[in-house]
Amino acid sequence: MWNPLSWVMEAAAIMAIALANGGGKPPDWQDFVGIVCLLVINSTISFIEENNAGNAAAALMAGLAPKTKARAGIREVHFFPFNPVDKRTALTYIDERGNWHRTSKGAPEQFDFSPFMVLIIAILNDGTIMTISKDRVKPSPLPDSWKLKEIFATGIVLGGYLALMTVVFFWIMNDTDFFTEKFGVRSLRNSEVEMMAALYLQVSIVSQALIFVTRSRSWSFIERPGLLLLGAFLAAQLVATLIAVYAEWEFARIKGVGWGWAGVIWLYSIVFYFPLDIMKFAIRYILSGKAWRNLLENKTAFTTKKDYGKEEREAQWALAQRTLHGLQAPETSNIFNEKSSYRELSEIAEQAKRRAEVARLREVLTLKGHVESVVKLKGLDIDNIQQHYTV
Repeated sequence: MWNPLSWVMEAAAIMAIALANGGGKPPDWQDFVGIVCLLVINSTISFIEENNAGNAAAALMAGLAPKTKARAGIREVHFFPFNPVDKRTALTYIDERGNWHRTSKGAPEQFDFSPFMVLIIAILNDGTIMTISKDRVKPSPLPDSWKLKEIFATGIVLGGYLALMTVVFFWIMNDTDFFTEKFGVRSLRNSEVEMMAALYLQVSIVSQALIFVTRSRSWSFIERPGLLLLGAFLAAQLVATLIAVYAEWEFARIKGVGWGWAGVIWLYSIVFYFPLDIMKFAIRYILSGKAWRNLLENKTAFTTKKDYGKEEREAQWALAQRTLHGLQAPETSNIFNEKSSYRELSEIAEQAKRRAEVARLREVLTLKGHVESVVKLKGLDIDNIQQHYTV
């Protein structure tokens, strides 16, 4: 018997018969006989079980078709041997009608993106990026510098968003029938090689389209790129689309998905491209400090009023000026009732500004105004002073 427990029992039997107890006592024959009996019984039971299992397996194999007949017309593409760490095994094969299949057993399977397709994406991206040196860009109106905070924040947020959109695309394609029901394309759920082609095209499109977002300060579709950059992008994506539609490379585990799926992937990528500009503006606004200053100091970050309520603040200032000059009593003021319009408030503000300017000119240019100004500054009561002015 070849197992650790049997080895321990055999060693105990040998020690019981070979070693004396001391004091002239004989070895433990009783222990030796008992251990040997247990070993014999255990060996007999194991022999019977293995013999029955062998007979059952032989009967089962006899009822099956010959191996060559069972695998006729099936061509193995990729075999993933059992991995003790991942605890799973998988097989990809093509049947006699040319359909791809993948069977697996063990722990939940992880989708592994083909390294060769990553290499293709990198090569096409490098070719497009090299044309940026000839791009058509607007010069900065102010002295520019490296904005490392903005660069890192933009990279993290936009990169995380694109990765999330790829995961969502894979989930919709693999676990739902959304694309099949809405666009009439066939399901790719049971074909890993076709899902590989679809994912390759989606990643290729969004990773290169990101160039147009990062190169512009405003909306990416408003600032026209250079013809060389645009041509390189279109050429690279044409190659990527043709690969995703027609390629059938067993070594890269990829098979073309057809033009229907290519159109769906392009539509998905375009729809989720537009939020990239909004995220870019949000990151720039947050890092500029204006958002926190408006929120904490001006308290106007979340207002819905025009110009952050500028007209209302001007109207409040006009009311204060009218009250100060005695043109309107504070307790009878109804300037902010619901029937008042912002146009009326603006007119009142303009009138108050003109009155304030007239009062300032009167104080500066007339002798009476100058005297009254000096009296007010010194805190004197002008009513008790005889008002005679001599030139």
